[in-house]
Amino acid sequence: MVEAFGGAGWGATPEDLERYLLWLGRNGLTDFIMHLSQYRLDSAAMHDWPPSQPLHLTWRAVYPEVLRRVRRELQQHPRPAADTLVVAPNRGIMANYEPWEFLQTNVHNAATYPDSAAGKINRRFLKQVETLHRGGVNYDIADERSLEQFAKLENRQLKLGNCNYSSVIMDEGCKINSATHSLVQPLTVKAETGVPQNASEITVQRRSRAFITLEWKLEQHPVNCLLLECMPADEEWVAAEFFSIASLPDAGAEIVFADDITTCMLNGNSLSSEASDEGSRAKIGPALVQGLNTLRFQTEHQVERPFVWLQGNFRVESKTPFVDGPRGTIQMCIRDRYIGGKFLAGWQFYAGLLQRRCLMSKVMGWRSSRSSVSRHWCFTCKMNQAFYIMSELVNSILHIACLLYTSRCV
Repeated sequence: MVEAFGGAGWGATPEDLERYLLWLGRNGLTDFIMHLSQYRLDSAAMHDWPPSQPLHLTWRAVYPEVLRRVRRELQQHPRPAADTLVVAPNRGIMANYEPWEFLQTNVHNAATYPDSAAGKINRRFLKQVETLHRGGVNYDIADERSLEQFAKLENRQLKLGNCNYSSVIMDEGCKINSATHSLVQPLTVKAETGVPQNASEITVQRRSRAFITLEWKLEQHPVNCLLLECMPADEEWVAAEFFSIASLPDAGAEIVFADDITTCMLNGNSLSSEASDEGSRAKIGPALVQGLNTLRFQTEHQVERPFVWLQGNFRVESKTPFVDGPRGTIQMCIRDRYIGGKFLAGWQFYAGLLQRRCLMSKVMGWRSSRSSVSRHWCFTCKMNQAFYIMSELVNSILHIACLLYTSRCV
């Protein structure tokens, strides 16, 4: 059993989930606890590390099919039964671990950790496991306590639960009692010994991928959502701004808040908000929308970085050029983030050095002609590309300056 997908982000795709679960299944795991599903998707939940799955994913409709594909693949091509048991040095690492090591350890994926006694035991064990994996050895991993409590010797094999093993690989850092050590001694081998002689000849057979034909069409008037960039205002107020260069449809639009709010105003006019299972909503008529619009609101509870967006039948003009993204996608080239009115550009430790107003997004009504949009887009592209290059240069200079300042402080 494993808690799975907790390190994924909101950009994770069905392909990522399928590949990840198959990797776990082919390494002997049988039960997956997906992390996590939010009861309510407020601003804090949106900023959380793992995505809220499956209910709040854009591809939640295909989530069951991904699980069926994984289950079918693992049933048709099951993992071979393991004949080797690897004992992990959990006790050895804990016996040598010191509290100061925590500050030098990446607690998310352990990519970095100090070169201490515990770190050396961990690194040696991972090297042994990698040797077995590359050698094509089918192995299971157990800890010292499980071995002491449940291991038995039957028919010259080690029986642990419902599994039987003809070989046992025990790391030097393992700590077990003398009785268990005597029990497994006849079956104990080294990691290098347990690798078959023809390990280099082992190849992985890859099955060809089946292509799926997709058909799509653009809705004539889709409901759009424009995320508003919020910044703190006076006292407990939060503010956001957006442009409208064309009048909205007669139906107006709706402001959606991820959190519960107590008061909200648009251009100085009070709005009536309604509570829902997913935050609050406030309807705005077309007469309230001006060229430059300022939204001010207060949340029921303190929210560090609130999520608010404008929802309705409109098109959005991006002031940032598009660039090629991963996996053949297209994305915005800007990577700057605006949190609480502060300008963040890649390196969070100097977040307080620069102050900058939030970007003011533009909303375009359906009556805008395509030709005018194209002409404006070309000019905007060139201007923003130049701005982006200059901002990257400034970011690099600030990064170096902050590193020098940090090193002097240390």
